[in-house]
Amino acid sequence: MTLQTPIGTERGTTRPAPLAITRVNPLEHADEIKQLFLAHERPEFPAFFDRAYAEAVAKGAQSWVGRDQSGRLHAYVAQFPRRFAFADQTVRGALLGNLMVATAYRTFFPGVSLLRRAVTDLRESGSSDLVYADPNEPARPVIEAAGLRTLGALRRFVLPLTDRRLGVGLGIRAYRVVKRWQTRVLPLVATERRPGDEPGPEDLPAVGDPQALRPLRTTSIYRGRLAGYPAPVDRWFAFHQEGSPGALTGRALVRGPDGHGVATLCVWECEPLARLSAQLMTLGDQLRERGAERLEVYVLAASRAEREFRRAGFLPREELVPVLARPFTPLGSEVVAAAAGWRILPVDLDR
Repeated sequence: MTLQTPIGTERGTTRPAPLAITRVNPLEHADEIKQLFLAHERPEFPAFFDRAYAEAVAKGAQSWVGRDQSGRLHAYVAQFPRRFAFADQTVRGALLGNLMVATAYRTFFPGVSLLRRAVTDLRESGSSDLVYADPNEPARPVIEAAGLRTLGALRRFVLPLTDRRLGVGLGIRAYRVVKRWQTRVLPLVATERRPGDEPGPEDLPAVGDPQALRPLRTTSIYRGRLAGYPAPVDRWFAFHQEGSPGALTGRALVRGPDGHGVATLCVWECEPLARLSAQLMTLGDQLRERGAERLEVYVLAASRAEREFRRAGFLPREELVPVLARPFTPLGSEVVAAAAGWRILPVDLDR
């Protein structure tokens, strides 16, 4: 959830007239929604709308728009249904995203009115256990004014795999040997799969940690969030212990490496979580053989998963993506209270 410029109220400025806010089916207003984003330097949005919205609306996505007295569209936000597994229950999440407010209306109140209406409608509909979002700094005050509170942040991590410079490459190899010795994990076997032939969630073991929140992703999420999926650079990996090919421990979706040797870990799933560091080390070996020089991922900071990534040699970077949420039901409150067990990734967010 991003805005290009800060929302605020400067002294001496005139507050614009209130917008009329309504809930709509975004597919019925596609052209004017796209035009709003194009007019505010978001040229990538129409392509995202075209590949993601039809399937999302079929699964329950909806939008809210703000119009002036002449009926012109000046504000927009959408919600995308998301499902999670938590303590043998299915959690109904609502992701707020694609927030856009026209420049002339980027004082505090138009955005707050839009989001408060969206949150109120979602709560009263009874369709969601919680609402969540990942705003950038300009949008964050507006999200907080709608009642969402920070539960954590995704931090970028990088795993060095190799380097074209001989001395640096040798240093990275030594670093990986030391990390493998420190963790003393049993190696796993990785099998590469093409998209469409990857193991499904039903092929993986049940979540071992009752406080873990595991996203229940569908192929439509990958198509929406990963432009061009399935692309030639997308590959799935299935993991199992040596000698037990029928007993998977996890899977991973990797995009890349790109022209700079960077591969992105888009999805990871692993049970039990204590095997994640071994899975990541095996994955790193596989990607290095395919020409990747480093592997990047965003992981929820201070989570149980972060400890496994650090054990596997991933190094933290400064980039953070805050995650805010508001529960609507007792189950939603349990999930928010167990934020350390969230296993969300950028594909589960808006950016």
